[in-house]
Amino acid sequence: MFFCTGSPIFLYVLFKAVHFHVLFICTRHFCTNQKNDNTVSLTLPMPVRIVKCDDHVTADKGLAALQRGPIVYCIEEQDCSVPIEQLTAGQFAAAAVSFRENILGGVTVLTGEGVTDVPYFAWSNRGAGKMKVWIPE
Repeated sequence: MFFCTGSPIFLYVLFKAVHFHVLFICTRHFCTNQKNDNTVSLTLPMPVRIVKCDDHVTADKGLAALQRGPIVYCIEEQDCSVPIEQLTAGQFAAAAVSFRENILGGVTVLTGEGVTDVPYFAWSNRGAGKMKVWIPE
C-alpha cells in the first residue's frame, strides 16, 4: 500500500486491536466464529500528497497534482475564490480533509487556501465549468 505512509495501520476486531505486519501483501484470518454483529475497523493512514509530474512529460513539466490514498483530486472553478489559473500546489501544503454529504451523496474533499478539491471521479456533477488536475508547483 504505497499510498499509506507516515503512520501505523490499525485493525480492530470487536474493538480489540489485532496485531499484524505489513510487508507487500497482508492476509489475516481473524474471525473464526463469525456472527452478524462482529465489528471490524481498519484505519489506513492516507496523508494528502503533492505528486509532481514526471519530467519526461514535457507538456506538464513543473506541474503537480493532489492525491490522498489512491484517489487523485481535481479543482473545479465553482470551488475557487480566485481564478483557477492562479492556483498553485503550495496552497494545499496544509490541506484539510473533510467529508461533504452534499456532493454525490458524500465524498471526501481537500480544502486549501481559498479552494476545495474534489475527487477526480466526482467532477462535473454540479454544473459546467473549468477543471484542473495538474497545477503549477
